Amino acid sequence: MQEIINRINNLSLESNEEEVGELLNELKNSLIQNPDVSKSILNANFINSVENWIQLDNVTLMCQDILDISLSHFKIADSDSFGIIELLLKSSPPIQRIAIRKLQTDCLAISAFVPKSTVLLLIKCLNSEHVNIGPATIKLLVECLREDLLNDADIIHQLSPSLDTTKTEALCRIYEVCVRIGIKNFTSFEKVQFIIDKCVSNLTSGSDVLLQLNLLDILQSLCLRDYGLSYLENKNVLQNLSRKIEDINEDPLSGLLLPGLMKFFGGVASLYPQKIFQNYSSLFDLLFNCILEDHPSLIYSALDTLGYLSKSDECKKSLDNDFGHKFVQVVEHVYQNIPNYPNDVKVRALLCLEQVFAPDDYEEMINNQITSICEKWCIGLFGPSKDFSTLLNICKTPFDDLSTAAFKLVKSLAIYSFGQEGIAKTGGFVEYLMSRKSGSTLELKQKKYEVIEILARSSIFDATLIAQFRKYIREGINFVEPMSEVSLESS
Repeated sequence: MQEIINRINNLSLESNEEEVGELLNELKNSLIQNPDVSKSILNANFINSVENWIQLDNVTLMCQDILDISLSHFKIADSDSFGIIELLLKSSPPIQRIAIRKLQTDCLAISAFVPKSTVLLLIKCLNSEHVNIGPATIKLLVECLREDLLNDADIIHQLSPSLDTTKTEALCRIYEVCVRIGIKNFTSFEKVQFIIDKCVSNLTSGSDVLLQLNLLDILQSLCLRDYGLSYLENKNVLQNLSRKIEDINEDPLSGLLLPGLMKFFGGVASLYPQKIFQNYSSLFDLLFNCILEDHPSLIYSALDTLGYLSKSDECKKSLDNDFGHKFVQVVEHVYQNIPNYPNDVKVRALLCLEQVFAPDDYEEMINNQITSICEKWCIGLFGPSKDFSTLLNICKTPFDDLSTAAFKLVKSLAIYSFGQEGIAKTGGFVEYLMSRKSGSTLELKQKKYEVIEILARSSIFDATLIAQFRKYIREGINFVEPMSEVSLESS
């Protein structure tokens, strides 16, 4: 083994790729046969040698395999493991990626004792332009940046972004790390607040639209904690963003931000519906108008936002209380225009309506108030007779993504007695549900099966049909009806 390593270390940069490949293959086979030698090869000299060869197309995978195999025999908690990890993190991106992958496998287990020196190198990795390094480091740092490390001056200095020199991607990663640390608890939030302050300043005072769109997405997570929402309110972030929307006709840049602003306020409203709907009702009037006018550049994000802010029971109550008829008008418009939308918008519209009707929990008894609200919306979509014919036709479409989205909507309706009535009254709907010939993908079959499971508990259908539902359930999702054969006797 040592002889092979020495030969590899003595190779010059001009060495033949074939010779390098043969030596590396010998080393790989030796590692597989004798895992105990892994520690003897992972040192600075060998890693420098691998650094020379990993850029060569014909041996790149071999180099990666050797490092992966060697690291797989290490317990990351060993005292010398972090020294090896740090050697790898100081190397080229392909080698850094291997070190990060190893840390990811033991992320939760090692977070309590990752040394400061390793964390400093991980912070530097946030600046990497390689997609498998910079973004992957975010989760590692969120787990590894303990409160004691957040008190360290070197860590704070390394983490503090320089607005003049830090690239947009790296800046967003730093902010995301700090926000995700901040929502762990209030103590952690206080330690990174000065960096979050810079994030807020970039959002409210900056002119980089792409950066602001990313920051909207990052800062929304703060609202998962009451203290996070209070912080944003005290910094006048919500008021500032509200003004951007109100000035949309005067400031072209606000128009570019509008999809992100809708998503941001939709996300915050899903957590604090009563407060946000009442204090910023004009923003949601704008959202509704985007849908009613089928705004071509905003319809995608508008439908996503509408579904998101409708999905919880508390949101449903607030929407009914604060917007009443206007909301019914909006969801009715969405349903009626599904045939006219492009295919991808049709899918979004169906998924939006699924969330409008879906309860918080399909297994629990649904609140009478929620049932009453959703029935009112159902009548707005399907009329007093609850005719699901159009929905059935969408379920029958040959496009799997569209029919799957339609069945998700059917499931969200089927949980209510009024939805079960609509299915029962619509000619051919039950027969289509029970047909084993309909549904070409596993996901589609799964959704049909889930609908039938709900209907089997219904009191709307007669005993014969309930028995058929239960038989369907016993047979399972992938049951195939046997084909009857007719044999003809030759004369």
